Amino acid sequence: ANKLSWTTNQTYLTEAIKLSWTTNLIYLTEAIKLSWATNLTYLTEAIKLSWTINQTYLTEAIKLSWTTNQTYLTEAIKLSWTTNQTYLTEAIKLPWTTQTYLTEAIKLSWTTNQTYLTEANKLSWTTNQTYLTEAIKLSRTTNQTYLTEAIKLSRTTNQTYLTEAIKLPWTTNQTYLTEAIKLSWTTN
Repeated sequence: ANKLSWTTNQTYLTEAIKLSWTTNLIYLTEAIKLSWATNLTYLTEAIKLSWTINQTYLTEAIKLSWTTNQTYLTEAIKLSWTTNQTYLTEAIKLPWTTQTYLTEAIKLSWTTNQTYLTEANKLSWTTNQTYLTEAIKLSRTTNQTYLTEAIKLSRTTNQTYLTEAIKLPWTTNQTYLTEAIKLSWTTN
């Protein structure tokens, strides 16, 4: 009877351990697969989202800086043209015989025209660069934030799934083992 119960006991216990081990591995494998898939999905979505936001901010910044650039340049041309016309008109009003006045007026208006245009170009270029730099900084920050959040989220999700998976096979393992011991004890 002792020999028989011992053999039976061993058989049940071995089978129970095999079964719980298999169950444990299946649950753990599935959990790892699931958390990996979830991790990849979140990360992919985050990269897509941050890329879209990055592109949007950059496009808007280029549009804005281009508009600003055009506005400043247009205003400068208008201003220099008006100044040019004023000087020329004033020079023509002066005695026609005085060629010196006319020549000086043309030189002066040309210089003024060039100065205004150069300044406008410098200003619009600076403005353009500033907007673009700010936009790149902003989009980079936004990009990093979304990516960091996504990594945090996927890591948390990953950990949660893995923890749950480990808890589950452990519980299952314990249940099977307890049942096996009860059964073998009863049989014994």
